Amino acid sequence: MNWGTMTVSPVISGIVFNAGYGAVFDAHSKVQENGDRVCEEGLECYRGAYWITFASSLFAIFMALWVVRWERRRKLDEEREIRREA
Repeated sequence: MNWGTMTVSPVISGIVFNAGYGAVFDAHSKVQENGDRVCEEGLECYRGAYWITFASSLFAIFMALWVVRWERRRKLDEEREIRREA
C-alpha cells in the first residue's frame, strides 16, 4: 500500500500542478495568429504558479511535521498504558 501510494502520488500531483501552471500561463499569454501562445510579461507569466507551489510546499511541510508529532504522541501514550498495566 505504501509503495503504491508513493509511486502514484507524483503522477497525480504532476497532473494537478501542470494544469495549474498551464492555466496561469494561459491567463497571462496572448494567442498569436498561428495559434501559439506567447507571454511577454517576464516573471509575471508564472508568478501565480510559483505562489501555488510555495503554498503547497508549506502545507506539505506542515502535514509532515503534524504526522511526526501525532505518531510520537501515539507511541508515548502506548508506552504509558503499558507501564500502567505492569
